[in-house]
Parts: sequence; C-alpha cells; structure tokens
Amino acid sequence: MTPHKNASLWSSFLPFLTFLLLLQLVGCRGKSDELRLEKKNFEAEVAQEQNLVFTFDKELVSDSLLNQWDTIPYLTFSPKVEGKFKWTAPNELVFSPAKSFAPSTAYTAELSSLLLQHSATKYKIPSGQEMKFHTPYLQLTSTKAYWTQNDNNPTQLEANLLFDFNYPVPFPHLRDKLKVYSGNQELPVELVSGNRENLSIKVKGLDQNSTAGIPVRVSIDKGLSTPGSTYQTPEPIQTIATVPSRDQMQIMEVVAVQEEGQDKIYVLTTQPIVNPDLNALVAVSPRRDFTVERLENGMVLSGNFSAQTLTLMVSGELSGVVGKPLGKDYTHPVSFESAQPTVAFVNKKSIYLNSQGARNIALNLAKVPRVKVSISKVFENNILRYLQEGQTYDGHYDEETEEYYETSYYDVNETNGKTIFEREYETNSLRKQGKHHLLNLDLADLDFDSHFKGLYVITIASIEQNWLKDSKIVSMSDIGLIAKQGKNEVLVFANSIRTAQTLPEVEVRFISTNNQVVHTATTDKDGVARFPDIDKTAAGFKIALITARQGNDFNYLPYTQTEVNTSRFDVGGKRLADLNYDAFVYGDRDLYRPGDTVHVNTVVRTPNWKTVSGLPLKVKLLLPNGKEYRSQKGTLNKEGAYEASFVLSTSVVTGTYTLEVYSGNDVLLNSRKIGVEEFMPDRLKVTTLLNKTDFNAGENVQVNLTAQNLFGPPAAGRNYEVQLSLKKKTFEAPRYPDYTFELNNAGETNLQNSVRQGETNAQGKGQETFSLSGFQDVGLLEGSLFTTVFDETGRPVNRLNKFNVSTQYAFFGLKKFDTYVSTRQQMQVPIIALNAQGQPISTKVQVQLVRYTYETVMERYSENYNYKSQRRESILLNTVLQVDKGRTAVSFLPSTSGEYELRIMRPGAYNYVAQEFYAYGWGDTESTSFEVNTEGEVDIALDKETYEVGDDAKILFKSPFAGKILVTVEQNKVLSYHYLKTDKKAASLKLPIKDEHLPTVYISAVALREVKDNQMPLTIARGFKPLTVTKKQTKLDVAITAPELSRSNRTQQVTIKTAPNAEVTLAVVDEGILQLKDYQTPDPHAFFYQKRALEVQAFDLYPFLFPELSGSRSSVGGDGYDLEKRINPLTSKRVKLVSLWSGRLKTNGSGQATVKVKIPEFSGAVRVMAVAYKENAFGSAEKLMRVADPMVISTALPRFMSPKDTLLVPVTISNTTAKNAAFSSSISVTGPLRVVGAATASSTSAANAEKQVVYKVVAAPAIGQATVKVLVKALGEQFSNTTELSVRPAAPLAQITGSGTLKNGASVQIKPAHDFIPSSVSSKLVVSSSPLAQFTDDITFLLRYPHGCLEQTTSTAFPLLYYADLAKALNQGQKGRSYNPAYLVQEAITKIEGMQQYDGGFTYWPGGSDTDWWSSAYAVHFLLEARKAGYPVNQQVLSRAQSYLQRMVKTKGTEEYRYYDAARKLQQKVIAAHETAYSLYVLSLAGKPDWSTMNFYKAKPELLSLDARYVLASTYALNGGHQSFRQLLPRSFAGETSVRALNGSFYSPLRDMALSLNSLLEANPDHPQVPVLARHLSQELRSSRWYNTQERAFALLALGKQAKRSGGNMTAKAIQNGKTVGTYQGKDLLLPNKLNAGPITLQGKGQGTLYYFWETEGISRSGSYQQQDNFLQVRKTFFTRDGKEITDATVGQNDLVVVRIALQSLDGRTIPNVAVTDLLPAGFEIENPRLMVSREFGWLQKMEPATPEHLDIRDDRINLYTTARPNTQYFFYQVRAVSKGDFQMGPVGADAMYNAEYHSYHGAGVMKVR
Repeated sequence: MTPHKNASLWSSFLPFLTFLLLLQLVGCRGKSDELRLEKKNFEAEVAQEQNLVFTFDKELVSDSLLNQWDTIPYLTFSPKVEGKFKWTAPNELVFSPAKSFAPSTAYTAELSSLLLQHSATKYKIPSGQEMKFHTPYLQLTSTKAYWTQNDNNPTQLEANLLFDFNYPVPFPHLRDKLKVYSGNQELPVELVSGNRENLSIKVKGLDQNSTAGIPVRVSIDKGLSTPGSTYQTPEPIQTIATVPSRDQMQIMEVVAVQEEGQDKIYVLTTQPIVNPDLNALVAVSPRRDFTVERLENGMVLSGNFSAQTLTLMVSGELSGVVGKPLGKDYTHPVSFESAQPTVAFVNKKSIYLNSQGARNIALNLAKVPRVKVSISKVFENNILRYLQEGQTYDGHYDEETEEYYETSYYDVNETNGKTIFEREYETNSLRKQGKHHLLNLDLADLDFDSHFKGLYVITIASIEQNWLKDSKIVSMSDIGLIAKQGKNEVLVFANSIRTAQTLPEVEVRFISTNNQVVHTATTDKDGVARFPDIDKTAAGFKIALITARQGNDFNYLPYTQTEVNTSRFDVGGKRLADLNYDAFVYGDRDLYRPGDTVHVNTVVRTPNWKTVSGLPLKVKLLLPNGKEYRSQKGTLNKEGAYEASFVLSTSVVTGTYTLEVYSGNDVLLNSRKIGVEEFMPDRLKVTTLLNKTDFNAGENVQVNLTAQNLFGPPAAGRNYEVQLSLKKKTFEAPRYPDYTFELNNAGETNLQNSVRQGETNAQGKGQETFSLSGFQDVGLLEGSLFTTVFDETGRPVNRLNKFNVSTQYAFFGLKKFDTYVSTRQQMQVPIIALNAQGQPISTKVQVQLVRYTYETVMERYSENYNYKSQRRESILLNTVLQVDKGRTAVSFLPSTSGEYELRIMRPGAYNYVAQEFYAYGWGDTESTSFEVNTEGEVDIALDKETYEVGDDAKILFKSPFAGKILVTVEQNKVLSYHYLKTDKKAASLKLPIKDEHLPTVYISAVALREVKDNQMPLTIARGFKPLTVTKKQTKLDVAITAPELSRSNRTQQVTIKTAPNAEVTLAVVDEGILQLKDYQTPDPHAFFYQKRALEVQAFDLYPFLFPELSGSRSSVGGDGYDLEKRINPLTSKRVKLVSLWSGRLKTNGSGQATVKVKIPEFSGAVRVMAVAYKENAFGSAEKLMRVADPMVISTALPRFMSPKDTLLVPVTISNTTAKNAAFSSSISVTGPLRVVGAATASSTSAANAEKQVVYKVVAAPAIGQATVKVLVKALGEQFSNTTELSVRPAAPLAQITGSGTLKNGASVQIKPAHDFIPSSVSSKLVVSSSPLAQFTDDITFLLRYPHGCLEQTTSTAFPLLYYADLAKALNQGQKGRSYNPAYLVQEAITKIEGMQQYDGGFTYWPGGSDTDWWSSAYAVHFLLEARKAGYPVNQQVLSRAQSYLQRMVKTKGTEEYRYYDAARKLQQKVIAAHETAYSLYVLSLAGKPDWSTMNFYKAKPELLSLDARYVLASTYALNGGHQSFRQLLPRSFAGETSVRALNGSFYSPLRDMALSLNSLLEANPDHPQVPVLARHLSQELRSSRWYNTQERAFALLALGKQAKRSGGNMTAKAIQNGKTVGTYQGKDLLLPNKLNAGPITLQGKGQGTLYYFWETEGISRSGSYQQQDNFLQVRKTFFTRDGKEITDATVGQNDLVVVRIALQSLDGRTIPNVAVTDLLPAGFEIENPRLMVSREFGWLQKMEPATPEHLDIRDDRINLYTTARPNTQYFFYQVRAVSKGDFQMGPVGADAMYNAEYHSYHGAGVMKVR
C-alpha cells in the first residue's frame, strides 16, 4: 500500500516548522550573548522626585554587591542627571537622582557598557534600547473662584480666580497669554499673588448684582512655560470656572499641610470672614491647642496637631462680607499624611554638643521612612582649612524669575578626614520631642576615644530619595572655651560645659592663619592657659584657631566664627593699637587767614607716658584736597617736643587743612584739623541758655541770650534774631542695634521754622519763647535755635543751641529680619517699646501686616489716555498687643507670594515703623523666624565714677542666672582675672586700683551656668564696664599771672608758674578768633590720659551650644588751586589779627617763665593760654585779658570797597570809665576815598556807655589801597583807630593787546585806545628778535592761569623750560616769586609728583582717586624734559609713571573720533586712543620703546588719527627706525580736521598740529614739512584768542624749538613824547607801564625783522563789561530767607540773603571744569558754612541744589568749580547785609577752563543796603 501523498509532505515539513518555532522563542528571550532591558518601573511620564528601577534579562552582579549605593554611570541620561545607583537584585538596578528631575522636561536614558563592570560574562548591549521619558508637562490642574474685599471699598467684593498649575508659572508669562471672558466680553484682570502652587488674579467688571454663580471662561494661549524648562504648551488651555454665589457664605476647601515642621489647617472660603472672634468659630477633635489667623478668603489654624486623623468643626455663624452666614455647622476630617518629604537639622546655628549630656540632635523629618546617618571626622590638622573651604555650594540662576536657588553641604574626603560611621535608621524608631525626631550620638560610634581628634560632619539623607539630605558641623566636647586676645598675649579659660567647673590640665594649641601650631600651653588649676610674648615666639603669625585636648576630650575655637560682638557696650575710646608713640599736636589756634603763620608744637610720649627724645619727626600741612602743601623735618628735644611753623601764602585755597605728624619711618602719629578762611574776628561774646534740652511736643522752648562786648561792658541796644528750626532726628538706642525705629511717614511732616527779632536791653540781654505745638507721632525731632546778635559794626555773631523734641510717649522698635522669606511659614518678630531716654516701658502697640499689589489703571493726560501701574495695599492683620516691660512679639503668616510690609505704631497713629519684605513660594529660602537668643547680659555697677590710684573699687555684678562669673580686668591685655559664685544671681568684687589701670580699665564679666537641661535658653551672659582711673602726680598745676585789663599799644608781662624745669608754651590770641570755632585751650593731660578703648578681643563658643534635649520636653528653637587771579587783586591789611606765640620756653628752678607780650592797637579780649609738660605729667591753664582804652573806637567798615561805592560809616565810641566824657571826633581818608559831608562831630558819652556818630564815605572811580582813620579827643587824651582796606574793581579787568613786526628800519606807532580809570591802568611793551614775542599774551596767559589741575599745571610750566628768559622779562615788574620761571617749574614738579596714585598714574584733579591717561602721559613728558633741563625729578615717581604708561599702551584702548574730511563733511570712526601713540612717544623719550605695540599700530595705520601717525612715525625715528618713519609719516598735515574735544585728550586742530610739529622737530628738525607746519601754526595761533592751556602749551613748545634755529641783528628805539624811553640792542626789551603816559613809536635800524607785543589792562570808567553768553549761561538771583525773590536790589541791614547761581551749557554738551566766580557788593559778607552751621530752608531743598567739586570762599567773592550740563544746575550760598550804603555789584562769571570760547558774564549792577 502506498502512503498518502499529503501525509508524506507534512512529515517532511514538520522538522522545519519546529526549527522556526524554536528560533522565534529564542528571539523573544534574547540571545544568550546579549543584554536586554526586561522591564522598568516607569512609563513615558515620571515624577520629579522618584527613583528609577531597571530590570535586565541577565544577572550582572553577585549578592555581595547588593544594596550598596555607588556613582558608577551604569546608564547615561540626556540632559545629564546627577545621582547614585544601587543593585537591589543581581538583575535589578535602582537609580536615585541627587536632585529632582527638571520640570516639564523630556529625558533619554541609554544603557552603558559599565553595566557589565561586575559581570563575568561580557554581554553585548544591542542598540535601540533607549528609554524616553519626561516629567509631567506643564498643565493647569484646577481653577477655583472666590470673592475678596475691594481695597478701595471694604464693603464691596471683587472676584478672584485661583489657578493651580503643576509647576510655578511667572505671571509676566501668563499675563500676555491669559484672557478671561464673561459671555463674549473680555474682562480686565490684575495679579494678586503667585507662589509654587498657584497664581491668584482679580477679575474686574463682573456683575455685582447677580445672586447666582457667575460662569467665566478662561483661555490661555499656547506657548506657556515654567522656569527651568524649555517646554512650551503646544495648544491653548481652555476651562470654565464658576464664581460662587454671594448669597451665602461657603467653605470651598480644607487643606492640611506641614510647613517648616509646623502643622497648618487652611480653611478657604468663598468670601472674606468678617466675624471678630475667629477662635469662637472653630474647634478640633480630639482637642488640640492652636491659634487662628485671618486670610483674605478664609483662615489658617496653626498648632501641634498629631499625625492622626482629626475632625475640624466650623460654626454655622461663619459670616462673609455680604449674604447669609454659613448656616449649618461644618465638619471635615483632617489628615497630615500628605506632608512634603523633609530632611533637615532643626538648630541651624548650633555647633557644639556637650559630650557629657544627652547628646541628642533635633531633626525635622517628614515622609521619610528611612534615613541614613553618615558621620565623618575632619582631623585636627585640617580643621582650619576645612572651615574655610569645606562647605560646597551648588545652585542655579533662573533668568525668567530672576531668582537664585542655592544649596550647600559639607563634603569630607580622604584629603581632609574620613567617614567613621554609617547607619540606617527607621524614622519611627527615633525618639521624638514635640514635632522633632532626636538623633542620639553614641561616643563609641564617634570614635571618641581615638587619639586622632577633630570635628565631625554629620549628614542625614533619605535612603530612597537621595536628593533629600542635610549636613552640618558638630563638635562633641565638654570643654568650654573662652579666649581673650590682647596685645602680645592670649589667655584661654577652659570650663566644663556641663558643670561650669574649671578644667585644669587641658592641652591648648594656638594655630596661626597659615595653619601652623605656634604655641602649646596647659591650663592651670583655674583652667587658664597663656600664650605670652607673641611678638617674640611667633613674630609675623596671626592666631586663627585654638584647640583644646583633655584625655579623650577635644574641642576647637575658630576666631572667625566666635568673636564676641561688643557693639552694644561702652568699650570705645582712644586706640593705640600697635603704635609705639602717642603724639599731642597743638598750636596757637585752629583758624587762620591766608597770609598768616601756622604755629604747631608736637609732644610725643610712649603709650605708658615715657618721654621720647631724639626721634626724627616730619610735620606735614595738607591742603583741603589732601595733598601736601608744606612739610618740615626735625627731631624731638629732651622733653620730647618739636616745634614747626608754616607761612601761608595770601593766595592759598581756603578750607579745612590737616596737620599730620609722622615718625622718621613714616608712621602717622597724629593729625589735627585747622581752618584757613578769610574771616573777621568776633567783637561780642554771646551766650545762650535754654530752659532745658529735652522737650515734649506742646511745651515751650525759651532761650535767654546775653551779649557782652569782648572789651568789657554789656552790648546794649544790639539787634538780634533767633531762628527756630525743627527737623526729623533718628531715634537711636545703642543697646538695641538689631532694631529699627525709623518712622516711615514722619519725613512728610511740615516742621516748624520761624524767626523772632529783638534788641538787647541795658544789660545786653534778650529772651524769646517758641511753642512746640502741632506735633504727634512723628518720632524724635531735633530742634536748632540759631541766635545771631549784630555787633556795633553790623556783623553777626552766631550761636547755635540744639535740643530734642519727643512727639510720642513710646518709641517702638521692630527687630530687623530678612528681606526675603518663604510663604506659609510662621514668622515671629520681636517688638520693643522704649521711652525717649531709651529705657523699656509698658504700653500698647498696634500691629499691621500689609500686602502690596499692583494694578494697571487708565489715566487721562490732556487728550490722551495712558496706562499707569499703581501700588495698592491690603491690610491682612490689624491688631493691638500689650507690651510688657518693653517687649512683645507679633506672629503672622505670609500665605502667598508677593510684597509685604509689617507696621507697628501707637494705636490710632498715622505714622509707623515698618519693614518691607518679599515672600516667595519656592526657592531654597531658610527659616527667617528668629532663633532664640542664647546670650544674656550681666549688669555691672560701680560705687564711684572715677578712682584714684590707691583706691579700692567696689563692683557689683547681677547675672540673669545662678552659676559663676569669670571677671577679667582688661586694657590692651588681660591684667587680672577672678572667678565669682552667683548662687543668688549676684556677686561683688573689691578691686585695688593700681598704676597699670591708668587711665581706663575695663571690667569684663562672663556668667556661666550648668548646662544640664533646656529649661533656660541662655547659655552665657556678658557685661563690659569702663572704669576711669586718675593719678594726681600726672597733672601739672599751671598758673598764669597777667593783668586783668590792659590798654592798647602796651607791653604786658605774663608769668607762668608750674613745675621746675618744665617746658611751656604761651599763646595770646584774640578771643574773637577763638570763639568762631569754639576753640578750647589745649589740654595735654586730657589728651594723654583720655579714655582708652578696650583692645582685648573676646572669643567663646557658648552661643553655639546645642540645646540639651532629653527627649521628654519640647525644645526651644585742586592742590594749591593757583588762585592768584581769582582773589582780590588789591589785598590789604584790612584784618590785623592779634595772635602771639612764644615758642617753647623752659621754667626756671622755681617753676617760672616770663614773656613780654606787646598789645597792638586793639580793643576786645585776648586769651592767654599756657601749656606745660614734663615727663609723664602735663597741664594747661588759660586767663582772659581785656583790652580797652578809656575811649574805645569801633569803626564799622566793610572788608573792601569798589569804585563809586557810597558808604555810611557808623563810629561807635564807648566810654569805659566811671564818669561822663565829652569828646570830639574826626574822620580822614587816604587813597581813592573821600569824605562826603561833615568830617567832624562832637558829643558826650555817659559813664560805661557808648555813643555813635555817622560819617559818609564815597569811593572815587579809581582802585588802590585806602585807609580810614578816626580820631577822638576826650579825657585829656587823643585816641585813634586806623583801618586799611582796598578799593578793588567791581568788574573784571579789561585787557586790550596788539602785536606786529618791524622790518628793515621801518617805524610803527603804538597807540592803545581805551576809557580805563587812570589809576587802574597797567601796560607793557615787548620787543624781541624772537618770533615768539608776538605770542607774549599766550605765555602770559599760561603764567597767570588761575586753576591747578594736572593738565593745567603741566601746561603752565612746560613752555617755561624754553622761554625762561622771555618769561622772566615779561614779569620783571611783578613782585614775589609767583612768576619766577625756575620757581614755577620746580613747583609744578612738586605738585605733579604729589598727584601720583598707587598705580603710577596721576589724578586729573588734586584729591581725586581716578588716574587720567592723557594727563599722566603729558606729565611724564614734562618730567622727562624738566630732568633733561637740569631740574631735580624724583626717579621713583618717574619709574612708576613709566610703568603705568607701559601697562596702558598694552590695553590697546579705543575712542570715538569726530573729524571733518577733505570735503569738510563731518565723519566719525573708532580709532586707537590718542593716548596710545603719545604714550609710546613719551616712553621712547625715556629710553623704553615698546616695539611690539608700535609694530601693531604700524601694521594698522587706519586705527590712527592724523596727528597720531605723525607722533608714531617720530617715535620710530627717535629709535633709529627711519624706514618705518618714512612709511608712517603723512605726506602733509591735511585731509583730516578734528572736532575739538573738551575732555579725554583734549584734541583739537591746533593741538594736533602743534603735537605733530613738536614730535617732528625731535625726530628730524630738517624735514621739509617742519617750516610749513611752523608757518601754519603761527598763523593759527595769531588768528584767535580762544585757545585752551594745552593748545597754547604745545604750540609754544613747537614754535620755541623752531625759533631757536633762527636769529637776527636789527636794533630799535622806543620814542615817547620825543624822548627815547628804551632801546633794543639784541636783548629782549620790556617797557612796563610806559604806554600809560601816551603813544610810543618804535624806530628800527638795520636789516632784519623784529617782533613786538603790547598789552594794556584796566577798569572801564563806566564800570561796564561785555555781558555775553557764549555756549554757557550763568545767572544769579537773590532770595530772602523765606524764598521770595529780591527784585528791587534793595535789602535791609542785618538781612540774611540767599544767593542762587544758575548754570547751564547752551549747546547741549556737558562741559567739565567750569570755574564760576561771583563778585560780592561791599555791603555783603558770606556766611561761611565751614565756620557755622548753615541754616536749612525747605524751599531751597526743593530746588535740588547741586554740589560743586571745589569751593573757595574769599572776603569779596566766591569761587566754585563744577561741570556745566544742558539742564540748569543751582548752587546756593548765604550772605549777610552788613554795611549800609549803595554798592557796586560785579557780574557773576563762568569760564570753561579748557576752552575760553565757553564763557558767560552777567548780572552786574548796584545793590542797596538800608
């Protein structure tokens, strides 16, 4: 039988099918040599905080490697994710990220070959196994709607929408995409708040009348994103929200959360709750204690709720703003199991844990079932470096939210220590205390007994969530350390932390800042270790760390973290620090006029008052800008003293000068301020007394004034004024530096300002009373009473009294806290209440918490509507608290993100103390609740105010707790120490006072207690008290014998009596000078024995102790300014000061020294001042000597006059005798003055009374010196009074000039035309063979330029190196050395050297701090040329300056360059800074060429301006590079014309041409371009008079060099009125003042060319001047003290006048370096703010006064220096109308110092004083 055919086919195909099936199965399981991922614990979406689990199809590790975390990257993630891996099974791998996955972010994970690292079989990892996953994409999870109160109308409601996103969404992102609709109408919205969970907005325009719910449609356009992610929503978000009905109150939601370890229950309602008592509305079952706070739409309960489920009950009486109450009682179950996972230490500040205590550390753990505790030890020798570098910071900046998120942790590795303990704990197994878990540290686990000591780093981390961790440094010890570091010694006190007993035998190591053990000591029986003689045993080292070891116990004390803050204690005073000498610097007075001699004596002693002799000293007198004016060197004599004197030039700048005394090695020993001002001495002594100095609002302040003539009798009938002004004063409480008392609204209070006027009675007395009414709750006010009494000449004598006005009973202080806080975190802020004296008081305080929101509103402006953002405030908390004994605290909760303000005030007050802060809902913001202060205060009471050496001081100590007190007696080191027991919290000490305690000793107290429990938070208390010590033998008795009364023009004998062989000085000075600045007679004893500061630094660890937690109780957690041309050109001896100085004298064996004192013509009083010193004893004395003739003459004259002035001259004749006296008087004048009317008068003066006669004097139309002499005949004698004064021009000196040439025997007549006052005319005529004679006015301009910055100083002196002969000839008629060319050059060198900065460059203005590149190069060029000319130049200065230029050229600086091209079109381009080529040129002149930089610019000539190419080409030529010279040199100086620059390098067409010619002359003087450039430069210089100093200087430099190459032999005669008045025969001819007498004819002879220049200056007879505004505008305006403009040029005598100077540029440019000079009328005198406190006027401040850069005050003018701007600036000063008459008033002028084209003159006229 044959088989079936189909069966046969099947049987043959079956093996093949079987093979295919097996192949399929193998394919599904994977190949045996391939590794495949079998499964994972996540799909496409993962949580931000979760572990990833991967299961593989092969076993890859052995069991021994399971459950161990490592960082091997078995998988790679993109974007990168830091984290750890752990094998939980041979084929299962867990990845735990170190930080949360980024929000809304897509990731890719790939298998790494490192998966096979532990596998014996090296499987293949096939491709295509990438895993893609993402964190949840951004979405809107819910929208809730509710009602809140309307900010403007609390009875109205506004709808709010609360958007819950799954990530933070910045509102600016949402605002642009959000639209809210009611039906089809779009509604306006406004952000209310935003935090991590949600955003809240207000919706405007909803129907307020609807009682039903209102649906609103929300649309958010696509593209919304969250910070930290690039993901944007791909589609619009649409949702419907229903705004709840307003008909009835409803509870929307109850949320339970744990925040910062606290339990919170939020009850959110549809409306704000209006019930007054929230506590009565809510209850919790089981019962718990809690507090309730109001939210804008609900309330929050805070308390210690357990984790079990609770029931919240809310009363049905819960009511909203509108509608019905809740109705039925509401209940809701509450559970806290949904708290966020947290791992953190509770006590952030604590470091030291008592090894003998319970050793528990509190942890804040939530939703973390298991934690891992790692303890690492940082070894002793690594502690210092670890404290500096061990903390690692990590974080990122979110540009969208503009927030920085930061985390920090401590890392220990094998380089600094090792890990000694690791253990995992079940969180539930840890004991709890309150809400916190306790980690107990076992000493064995800490390897406590090991010989290798150190500090511990404890890290707590979640087992499963690696990103949850915290770490901190802990020191486990019972050794409490206190260190006291004084000068050259450290004392360490060791006490048991637990028992407070002293610890002997503790090894103490002292470690320096560079980690060297510099000393080791062992504590004695008192627990004290010393490190003495630091300067010998550890010279050059500085202590940074102290370690202590006793047996197995070890501790450390780092200086940087444990220094005791002593700011709240009285420990200030004189600090000698490391100085070896102390210097007392004094003189005859502290106020001088220009032209006076400053006398100064310096007495030097060691800190312990030993005499120093033979020590080299340097005394410097510094200008107001800090630069040196003069200096003297010398050595101390046997008595340790050195005397110096300085003569002040009449043209020195006015202001505050500084005398500095240096030792020979330039150590500053002391300094003293003196004033240099043009002043008039007082003639009255004015005393003012207030009825008291501390007032309450509503009281009266009364001032009693007494005016007395300094020469004796009362100043009867004198006019006076008293001005009261009140201003806000900061309330200061030194004992509470961490509190703010500033009232925010008080600054807007209209404060009092009023003036009273009167006349003194027969006894020279007056009285005024002011009521201090109308002030409440504006804090503390400072009152000022300006009392001004006018003397017989009309001059004011001023006195100032200050007082305080308290406008409130209590001053509330708010403790300062962080500006940035976390939302939903309980804040507790301490509040204190003090009285005006700073003492705590009990009262009530109103507290408000305000949240600010911003709303966009539409406002109408003219015809347009604009949107404007307005800040609105909502009051979230408004309550009144009771303040007991000065202290309370307010608790509040900033529940949502936003801007807040906490306010405190008197209940019902408008003004408040406040602090603004910002609350944020995300970011790593730490808790800002105030930590418990662990430091108390020890009160120290003394039985006496001062102690004499030999006394016993009885000192009482009061401590806040029982224990013991460590008392140390300290100065600049610890002198002694004492331990006192304080069982009853008090102790006393009897301290013998010794010499070593002089002059101040400090009692320092540190109270310690046993730390065995946590019942009291205080771990330490401190106190410091200064104790004043005196010794009679250190004070010399000094007696002065001198007449009580003297006549003028007499010689008096003054005798000083003190210790034998003592050194003394005597000064006799007009009391009217001394009282101007309230000068006190020098007192060397008070100086040398003054209170000294505490110079012992204290360190201790007690504030950083961990609380002792047992587990059963809850824990408590211009240089000289060259002012010759800006002062009165006609100075006089108007003010003759009485000031006599004896120099150093020696007393004889009887202790006496005698001085003959010559009293000049003078009436008043002189103070006789004696200073004595001998060894360690010092003394001083003073005596007043009145100077008066029987008939005292006082002539009232102004400080100066002007031509055409008319002056009333009151002459006061005082009869100082006891009988009536008939007299006759007469007045006579000299100079350009004449008497109008009667020149004689007769009358009778009563006994001890005065009589006044009045004369009239007129100034002729001339200028010059004048005298006024008054003679009085009476009592058979003749008395006289002579006053010198100058008649100076009221208008600027006008000047006309001319120049020309005289060729081949020709003649020329010179006939200037002018209308000058003959007596004011001066002239000169110069004839020379040098073509430079025609530029004589340019040379003169430089010589007399009135300003003194670096560029101008250099420009003045530079040409003098070449024109010394001509310059000397031009000024041979001038007296003094001001125009001596050699002197000017040397002075310029000195000034320039004094302006060098630390970097080698030079400042632009004296006293500046920024170096100026161009001016520095210019100055170096001058210094090099000056040294070449033979002048001495400081090589060190020059070398540093050259180094500066070498650095600057390497910067390759650029600038924008404006110029006209060949077609005269304005162009602009960026070029190399002009300074670069010039600096390279100057460096080459110094022999220091910079070839690399030169070659850089040679290769890039397009970067160089035209003149820079000339300069760089010449630089190559100077160094032999002639080929480069030819390559770079332009073919001609054409095709490019620069636009003048007013700053920087001050480039201009003329300066560029001059600089190019100057450099070309140095490089190749025979080059064919030289004569062409010289000709063009001469033509340019002659074409205009508006050239600045630098243009003139460079032009004259270049032409001077060129002129030396020419010559001539022509002669000439100068003929006037037919007579020869001068002859030129080869030497420059100068004819001064010859043109005054008429025209001069110059008659030449011979062949050649001569050059002449003439100049005539004077004052126009008409007094006219050219009033003009050329690119600048300056104006002056006069105001009354009330701010009313004076328009009639008339004021009353004694009036206070405010002068306003208005300045602006007219071409829209900023013009630097503008000098403004305002000439005063003679009847005015400036109220110098440096001699008195300026009166303050509110109307003036509203004009926003500008501050000048420099200010110079003179008798007859004020000079100020500033920058002119396009916007008007106002400058103010105050003057008094002193003299009656009609006075010529000069103009106010403004000049740009670097471009005379910029100038303005305006405002001359006549001012009348009536």
